[in-house]
Amino acid sequence: MVGERGPAAGPASAVDLWYFVAVTGPDQAILSKRLFPIHIVIPADAKRAGISDHIEEIIPLGGRSAGDLNVRARLSAKPRGGRVLQDLSRALSRD
Repeated sequence: MVGERGPAAGPASAVDLWYFVAVTGPDQAILSKRLFPIHIVIPADAKRAGISDHIEEIIPLGGRSAGDLNVRARLSAKPRGGRVLQDLSRALSRD
């Protein structure tokens, strides 16, 4: 993941973001989802910086073939109660 300092960032030295990984079935129903925080430090002398993140997930097949499932990763708004689930649903429906 790469963060880039925009004009409104001022002297900010880092950005905190969230992303989610979701597994959907052939009908696009969400079978599992999980949010992950990331912190990207952007040095003062740089416009952008990046990190890599490693996660391991158990994907529930639910009797389906692995080829019938989709794994999706997207940036998400910061979690705020039930709104996260709405954000996940909207993001997945845009594909």
